[in-house]
Amino acid sequence: MSESPLCEPASLVSRRRSATKLHATPPEDGLEKRKPIPAPVAVTPRSWKNFLVRSLWSIPMIVGFTAILWSGHIFVILMVIIMQTVIFKEVIDLVREPWPNNRLPWFRTISWYFLITTNYFLYGEVLIKYFKRVWILDAFLLPLANHHRFISFSLYMMGKLLGSFCNLLGLIAFVLNLKNGCYKFQFGLFAWTHMTLLLVTFQSHLVIINIVEGLIWFILPVCLVICNDISAYLFGFFFGRTPLIKISPKKTWEGLIGALFATIIFGFFLAGWLAPYTYLTLPMPSPAFKNRTTGASSATFEFKPFKLPPFISSLRKHLQFLTPWGSNKTEDYSTINVAPIQLHAIVFAIFSSVIAPFGGFFASGVKRAFKMKDFADSIPGHGGLTDRMDCQLLMGIFAYLYTASFVFRSSVYQNESSAVVSLEFILDAIIHNLSPEEQLDLFHSIKTYLQEQQLLPSLHL
Repeated sequence: MSESPLCEPASLVSRRRSATKLHATPPEDGLEKRKPIPAPVAVTPRSWKNFLVRSLWSIPMIVGFTAILWSGHIFVILMVIIMQTVIFKEVIDLVREPWPNNRLPWFRTISWYFLITTNYFLYGEVLIKYFKRVWILDAFLLPLANHHRFISFSLYMMGKLLGSFCNLLGLIAFVLNLKNGCYKFQFGLFAWTHMTLLLVTFQSHLVIINIVEGLIWFILPVCLVICNDISAYLFGFFFGRTPLIKISPKKTWEGLIGALFATIIFGFFLAGWLAPYTYLTLPMPSPAFKNRTTGASSATFEFKPFKLPPFISSLRKHLQFLTPWGSNKTEDYSTINVAPIQLHAIVFAIFSSVIAPFGGFFASGVKRAFKMKDFADSIPGHGGLTDRMDCQLLMGIFAYLYTASFVFRSSVYQNESSAVVSLEFILDAIIHNLSPEEQLDLFHSIKTYLQEQQLLPSLHL
């Protein structure tokens, strides 16, 4: 009876393995050390169809975006608020499937109420800061401005929704609405709602501040993200070979690097083209000051000579079409006219190409966690609005923090002329620091002065 292979002695097994190694065909010299060349990312007919759909739908999106930009600051702000609301809905709807509607009829309403109270606080802060004179001079609005933060907190804690009967909303309503057996879901939705408010609403608030400070601080970051998104898609579609990150397998290193250079070049020239337009560079006109859009624009947008390295000077001499927009062609190829905004645009371009895509990777991780392809299907070929705005939100907060730290501090917005006390500051000091009797006394003093200067008719006021 022969032994089973399972019962072979260990020494016999070891000798057999050694003999196999000795008689094995040796590999060709150096071939075992070579790494295979990555194959291009497969381009299927479905990929071409998706490419065509995305391209066609991008045209009306760009045209509509441009039309809103030229409609004015108010319409751009309204667009941001509407987009923020749609994104909030798409993210909250991710937990729609396990929603126990039969046991928690008002819980969805509470999530929307938190959005309303958060917007009331954030946008109220913007209105009070930039349109202070309107609030100060109105008897009805003044108490709302003075107690805005306390009112916001009160609304968050407990508000009233008018209907067939009054329903308490807010944090108190959340606690009173807790149901046995639903605690985990309710607190999970509470945390999900507030994380969405933090990642979407607060960042949209910073984007709106950028718009108020000047449309260029909104247009430039947005266009850079769009350029980077399109460039990364095209470079990855045609040249992509090396996967970039596992969470988003369609992203490639070729797409990232190609989009980086394309976005830097695009941002440099776009900033130079936008800089001369005061409609874009000046702050939002206030209804209280008709002449706010007049005056010199910031030094950030003024072109100045910049000395080029020798090899770039020689290259520019042979390739004169590389002269940036806004500069004057001259025989001196060693210098070029550059505005500081163009240098800021390079920083924006690097961030939008290297860091902002991680907002998209974060969104991809969320979609994988919920086992879904897109957040919604409202835009053919693009998914939902969240799929398009994931990088924009991260770019918006960077644009706000960067400009607040490095641009506005060194610009004309903060020069010696800003040391003059503004009219809003004087009115605010009078209303909050003088008694009614002192305010009347000041009024009569100013009236007498204006009459003596023949700036005001002698009227009995």
